[in-house]
Amino acid sequence: MSHKHLLPLAAILCPLLLACLCASCRDSKSMVHSDSCRSLERAKIEEHLSLILKKYPKMTLADIYKGAFQDYMGPAHIIPDSKTALFYIEKELQEADTLPGDYYTPCGWYGNYRRVNLRIIKEGLIGASDFAHAFARGATGVDSTRIAQWRDEWTKAMETISGRASEIEGFSADSAAIMEMLEKGEYVVHHSTLFNAAYRPHYRIIREDIFEKEILPLLK
Repeated sequence: MSHKHLLPLAAILCPLLLACLCASCRDSKSMVHSDSCRSLERAKIEEHLSLILKKYPKMTLADIYKGAFQDYMGPAHIIPDSKTALFYIEKELQEADTLPGDYYTPCGWYGNYRRVNLRIIKEGLIGASDFAHAFARGATGVDSTRIAQWRDEWTKAMETISGRASEIEGFSADSAAIMEMLEKGEYVVHHSTLFNAAYRPHYRIIREDIFEKEILPLLK
């Protein structure tokens, strides 16, 4: 083949080869980025588990699931408005004989919401109406379509959580029950009998930005 024919052929092949190499690089970078994100996510889950299992050793997998789901979706699925939220908060305060526990704890490993103990109302650190308003506002701005991805989120999280199975009572039974529930398109669970008996929780979840600006300064 003459040099005259080789030059046009090279002009065609070189850009194609370069494009393939660039695509390969992009795929490689994407895989590295994905692996890095998964490692970071696993580290966050591990850190959260270490914290809450130390604080609440009677916590079951159902309780861990509940916190993670609260952190992921917020309270949009449970409250219609501030007025209704206030009604139930005041009712719970009247019925609770004691309000033990810390002022606040993280819900899950996403860092979106905090559980805030109703005792801060009982102790006069904030008014019930202001608290209810902060709680209700946390339901806004949440993308309701995210719930469709929740099953995959939980399945991925379980790869890490399973490593702590020996520390969590009733792990296997709860794991099976949760997956059965998710397969039915259901998502919400209640605290376990063990958790309720040991810690008697009375809280509402407050969105992180609202908590940082409006609640935390009152607790210092």
